[in-house]
Amino acid sequence: MNLFRNHLWFYIFIISFVFASFGNAQEFRLRAHHLFWKNQEA
Repeated sequence: MNLFRNHLWFYIFIISFVFASFGNAQEFRLRAHHLFWKNQEA
């Protein structure tokens, strides 16, 4: 499960790069950070 979580974080990092191209990086980063902490609690 730890491996999956690492891969998930990697994909989020890639997607954040794509969003950066559109100028929505900051908004997305906040959402991704929130999702990440939600995952840690679960």
